[in-house]
Amino acid sequence: MNQSERRIMMLCEQHDIISRGHFKIKGFHSDIFIDLERALSLAPVRDEFCEAITQNCLDRSTDNSGRHDTSIDIVIGIGRRGLTIADAVANQLRALTHRQVISLEAIKEDGMVALPISGRRLIRGRNVLTVMDIVRTGSTAAKAADLITSNGGNNCGLSAFFRRGELADYDGHGRRPFVICNPSFELWTTACPKCQQGIPLDPIPRSREQLALEF
Repeated sequence: MNQSERRIMMLCEQHDIISRGHFKIKGFHSDIFIDLERALSLAPVRDEFCEAITQNCLDRSTDNSGRHDTSIDIVIGIGRRGLTIADAVANQLRALTHRQVISLEAIKEDGMVALPISGRRLIRGRNVLTVMDIVRTGSTAAKAADLITSNGGNNCGLSAFFRRGELADYDGHGRRPFVICNPSFELWTTACPKCQQGIPLDPIPRSREQLALEF
């Protein structure tokens, strides 16, 4: 873990975004809980994460002459939290590049990632970045990439606030997603060692119960 990653981890733990203990989340036992809603609701955290995504876009799109030769035209956010990230990143890109950058929301529906017809028309011939709050297996990222390319857009990859999942290293098209916070964690389906040691489950606060079901 480099200095920047340590600073991000300290920021998350300082603001109670990452909690360590013994949690039951969507049928799994884990030693870590990530409060995704809190990460987006706290301006210092949200802004720093979005700025990191924006800077990564600029670094990747700048050629040797300093020009942005593959600048992002559209930022697609997956779901409500993804749209919040997309709005912020698009605003930052507009301010820094003085180009028109728009944000769109894609929804997960029946195991697929979908855009309205108007959105599908907009991405044709455009450079499109996908953003998410958290990437797990990478299947959603792959579906988003397919959606972009099948509608004539140029898939410029995936950026996410967090990673949680052993198979979340690729977006299905050979690219590594840009993930800001990669906490180390354990995830157990059976034979949870904490249960075997008699360590009780830590309660998830009532306000976070629905988030835990989605996580």
